[in-house]
Amino acid sequence: MGMFSSLFKVVSYPIARPIKDIKSSGVNVKQAFKEAKAIQEAKKADAKAAAQYLQGMTPQEKFEEIYSLNEWTEQQLLLQFAAARNTRRGMVALTIVGAVLLVGVMFTVSTWALAIVGPVTVIFLAGCSALAARYAWWEAQIAERGIYPFAEFIGRRDFFRRVFLP
Repeated sequence: MGMFSSLFKVVSYPIARPIKDIKSSGVNVKQAFKEAKAIQEAKKADAKAAAQYLQGMTPQEKFEEIYSLNEWTEQQLLLQFAAARNTRRGMVALTIVGAVLLVGVMFTVSTWALAIVGPVTVIFLAGCSALAARYAWWEAQIAERGIYPFAEFIGRRDFFRRVFLP
């Protein structure tokens, strides 16, 4: 009986091993998904508690509270400001270069290739512009030492100057 049992294991190994691996991978993925869901719920709870804590404050009070809670120094704040400014400038530069390349490609690439390259490039340009706006928002919040919503930033008179000009 021992010989047939070991022979069966040898013959069935190429089939049974992948099934066993797939089953264990499924269990691992399920566990990782549960852990990620728990982390996400904890982050939501933390964000909700922070929003309630900061709810009645002015934008400047919110900034000062966050500044003190994170124990930032003026040097660290200047580094964050410089990082936001440099990243914004990089995103604007990528937007300009991408737009110039798109115009150049329009005249050199065949129509069927432009049908693929054109929309991809437009999505890239939109993403770079959106990131430039986000980093300009962060830069403005640090410069003015106030926390305010992105929608309020977009509605400001100096929005385009803050995003696209150095």
